[in-house]
Amino acid sequence: MSGLNNNNGMTLVEVLISFFILLIVTAAAVPVFTQLTSERTALAQEYEAWVLLREQNEAWRYGNVSEDQAVFVAQDVQFVWEVKGTGRACMRWTAANQRNYQACEDIERTNGHNIN
Repeated sequence: MSGLNNNNGMTLVEVLISFFILLIVTAAAVPVFTQLTSERTALAQEYEAWVLLREQNEAWRYGNVSEDQAVFVAQDVQFVWEVKGTGRACMRWTAANQRNYQACEDIERTNGHNIN
């Protein structure tokens, strides 16, 4: 009968404690993963904003766009492009991480396509 008291395996309590420790570590990692995903999406949206800003600036610079403000929707985000009176064009948007962003670039309208 002495063999019945010799337990070499894990008890149910030990398994439950290990499970709860794993659960706590996982629960702490989920918000971090969610934040990283949101920041990654915001970076992709910032790249898209710079592409739109440069494309719109080139169109405005050569007179292909007459308005000084335009709205674009890409990646489920509304980008607002506008030319400011100081010779700067800016793109504004609210990214996936719920922060407001702005990207600006100096801009000057050319007379035709003759650039030296």
